[in-house]
Amino acid sequence: QFIWTLSMGLLSVLGVTAALTDKAKQFVVQRIHQNRPLMDVVASEAGLISAMAVYTMLQALNAFGLLWPFIKMVLKMLGWFALTQILITIGTYFIGAGVAATIARLVVAAAQLVLVWSQKPTDCSLAPS
Repeated sequence: QFIWTLSMGLLSVLGVTAALTDKAKQFVVQRIHQNRPLMDVVASEAGLISAMAVYTMLQALNAFGLLWPFIKMVLKMLGWFALTQILITIGTYFIGAGVAATIARLVVAAAQLVLVWSQKPTDCSLAPS
């Protein structure tokens, strides 16, 4: 759930939101959670909840070749309405109106990430032992 929330928080800048479906859970478990070196990076950074930690986690996902497949999977789950919203959001950046909306979305995403992290059971680690 933490990895999904992190990803959706970043994609929310473009107006994308997607539910954590069974297909998404399967992807996270098989391709991300079972990748021990990747999970070591995620677990070492997750407690910090900072912009640098988020960037490091995204770098790790990209380094293991999982960032773009993950994003593509999310985009396939979206309908035409959400894809149109993304295009409109991108268009507002070109005319300079998207900055305030982006800041608001990032604040909401950060709050959601902190909420998910705070609900993690104390005996549950991100990296499997």
